[in-house]
Amino acid sequence: MDRSTDGATSDAAGAATALSIGSATRIIEGAWAKYALAVTIFAASRIVILIAVSLSSALLPLNLHATDWNDGSGIFHYLLRWDSGWYLEIMRGGYRYLPDTLAKQNVAFFPLYPLVSWCVANAFGIAYSTAALVVANLCAAASVLLLYKYARDKYGTKIAFYAVAILSFFPASLFLSAGYAESLALMLTLAAFLELERGRHLKAAIWCGLLTAARPTGVVMLLPIAWCAWPRERWTRSSLARLMATLGIAGSGLAAYMVYLGFTFHAPLAFMTSQAGWTHGAHCSLLTGVYSFKYFAELFRMIPVPYALDPWIFASFAVVIFAARSRLSTPELLFAAASFAFLIATCLCSGRGFLTMSRELLTVFPAYLAGATLLANRPRSLFALHLCMAVGLFWYSTLFAQWYWVD
Repeated sequence: MDRSTDGATSDAAGAATALSIGSATRIIEGAWAKYALAVTIFAASRIVILIAVSLSSALLPLNLHATDWNDGSGIFHYLLRWDSGWYLEIMRGGYRYLPDTLAKQNVAFFPLYPLVSWCVANAFGIAYSTAALVVANLCAAASVLLLYKYARDKYGTKIAFYAVAILSFFPASLFLSAGYAESLALMLTLAAFLELERGRHLKAAIWCGLLTAARPTGVVMLLPIAWCAWPRERWTRSSLARLMATLGIAGSGLAAYMVYLGFTFHAPLAFMTSQAGWTHGAHCSLLTGVYSFKYFAELFRMIPVPYALDPWIFASFAVVIFAARSRLSTPELLFAAASFAFLIATCLCSGRGFLTMSRELLTVFPAYLAGATLLANRPRSLFALHLCMAVGLFWYSTLFAQWYWVD
C-alpha cells in the first residue's frame, strides 16, 4: 500500500471518529436538555408555591388556634409548619419517649430525614431549619430526575414529561418542598425501582433499607423487591439465602430504628404505640373512611379546607391505576396495591379516616405513570387537569403557610 492510500485511509478513519464523537456529543447535549426541561417543569410548580406563601398573609389571617410554634420569619420558613416542628425538635435534642402516655411524641417520626438534615446543618454551618428545607428540595429535584429517567426508559419521553408534570403540580406536592420527609422517601423509592429495572436486586435492597428508615410506608417496597428477587427456576440453598439476605437488607432501616428504640427506651415498637397521641379517641372502623366521602360539600363552606377532597383523591389514584393496569409492570402494580393496603390498614382502620391521605399518596408514583399514559393522547384533558392542580397547589400552599391545613 502506498503512502497516498495510507493517508486517505487515515483521513477517513479520523473523519469517522470525529463524526461519531460529534453524534455522541449531540446525544448527550440532547439528553441533558431533556433533563433540564424536566427540572424546569418542576421549578414552575415551585414558583406557584412561592407566590402562594408570599401572598398568604394578605389572603388569609394567621390561624392562631393552630399555631404551636414558628421558626423564622423569612418567606421560606412558611414551608416549616406542622410536622416540620417535630423533625426540628429531633435535630436539636434527639428522641424522647415517655411510655403509658397519650401525649404526642417525636419517636413517631422516622430518623433518616432529620439525621441527613442534621449532618447538612453541621457540615455547612447553617441553621437546622434551613438545612431541613435544603435537603427536602434537593431530594425533590432528584426525585423529578429519577422519575423522568425511569419513565423515559420504560414508557418513552412524552410519558416521562407528562408524569413529571402531574407529580409537580399535584397539590400535595407542596410537601416535596416543605420540611417533611416525603421528598427523601420518593427519591429512595424511585432509586430502588431503577435498580430493580436493571436487575440489580442488592442495590435496590440497599435503597429500600434507607427508605424504611425514612418513612413507615417504606415497608411496602419489600413486596416488589421480593417479587423481582424471587427465584424463577428452582429453589436452592443459595437462592433462598440470596432472597433472605436481599429482604433483610431491604428492611434494615426499620430494624435499625427498632433496635435503637429498644436499647434507648426499652420499647422497640414505640414508633407505633406513640401514634395514640394522634389517634386518641378515634374508633377503629372502616365506616369512618366511608363516611368521609359525604363531607365533600364542606369544601365550599367558610374557608375551603381540602381535607374533604382526600377521599376522592384516594379513589382517583386507585381508579387511574386500575384503568392503566395493563400498561404498568407487575412490580409497579404490587407497589401500588401494597401502598393502598397499608394506608387502609393504618389510616382508615385506625379511625383517622382519610386524614393525611393526599400526602401519603404522594410517593405512589405509579399513579403519575398511569395518568400520563391515559392522557397521553388527550392534550385538552391534560391541560385542564394541570390547570386545576395548579389552582389546588396554590390554595394548599396558602392554607399551609397560614396554619389552616395540613395533610
